[in-house]
Amino acid sequence: MIYRAEAYPEALEELFAVLPEDADRNEVIEAIVKAWGGHRIYIPVRYGYDVTARNKEIIQRYNGRNRDQLCKEFGIGRSRFYSILRKGS
Repeated sequence: MIYRAEAYPEALEELFAVLPEDADRNEVIEAIVKAWGGHRIYIPVRYGYDVTARNKEIIQRYNGRNRDQLCKEFGIGRSRFYSILRKGS
């Protein structure tokens, strides 16, 4: 199957940015679709990262208005963010 470039989700465009330039986009997409099509997959952002230190830093830096920035920076979702705040208080 041939995939149109304009149909690529933003996440795939970001994936292509880190692949070698000669990577065949259609082969990459086909492999992803075959392996994980229709599924959510979790890829840890900071494998081996000291979670306790991360959580303390998030709590220290949270100012009531920078939730989205911290979530993006630390690669966590909103539910994880609020879980960290609850456990830290």
